[in-house]
Amino acid sequence: MPNIKIVTDSTAGLSEDEIKKFNITVLPLTVRLNDEAWLPTNEADYAKFIKTMEASKVLPQTSQPAIGTMVETFEQLTADGSEVIAISLTKNLSGTVDTFRQAAEMVDGDITVIDSQFIARGLAFQVLEAAELAQQGATKEAIINRITFIGEHTRLFIVVLNLDNLAKGGRIGKMTSAIGHLLSIKLIAELTEDGLEAKAKVRSEKQIHKFFENHFKEVPAAVKYCDMMHAMNEELSVAVSKTIQSIKPQIKAIPQYFADPIIASHAGAGAFAVMYCTE
Repeated sequence: MPNIKIVTDSTAGLSEDEIKKFNITVLPLTVRLNDEAWLPTNEADYAKFIKTMEASKVLPQTSQPAIGTMVETFEQLTADGSEVIAISLTKNLSGTVDTFRQAAEMVDGDITVIDSQFIARGLAFQVLEAAELAQQGATKEAIINRITFIGEHTRLFIVVLNLDNLAKGGRIGKMTSAIGHLLSIKLIAELTEDGLEAKAKVRSEKQIHKFFENHFKEVPAAVKYCDMMHAMNEELSVAVSKTIQSIKPQIKAIPQYFADPIIASHAGAGAFAVMYCTE
């Protein structure tokens, strides 16, 4: 049975321990701001990136991995006869998955490319499950079936506290952003197969807590994974995690991660996301 190797992109937010434990290959998306490349590796660097982004009049420039890098990576991974499963962030936010597919067609090895339809830890859930099964010697078909199951049972919500970056990126109008500022509107959206879908517009943190309290009351199945990411807003992110745990006490811990700079560039400072998967 051929060995199966797992590839993903950096927006999955995998920890170094996870990457090493499961031997996952991660191809980085890059961010440039004020003519400088940003790859924050610690809280101080990340805080500096967020502060610089807030002061900038334009969005950071983001780019996917170069197709040449992808081709070289696939060639190296398949040189010993191994198969590759590459799991990408959603096509609704990046063309990375299409470039993965183009690169795969340029390599002789057996490469399967999957659009996770998610980003951040919503993507990571699929990657980690696939990598664990690969280590256990599962077939490609079994791994793909599990990835599909995880994707179908994952939900991802993002809370945007400042609409400026969405306006700069053309996802909402400047007038909407200005009104949002005036009324202190905070947007709660869900990432679906069709893109970001607005779920609620609230004006207070209390209403944010109420949204997630009501949502998790309607989640009938056991929660296998529940992670959170934030763009330098750990206090609110942790507070919301406690609200979730009050409704779902079987969730013993909700890990907190810094949002990848790619994500922060679009969602803006202070944003946070809730991602979970049910069995």
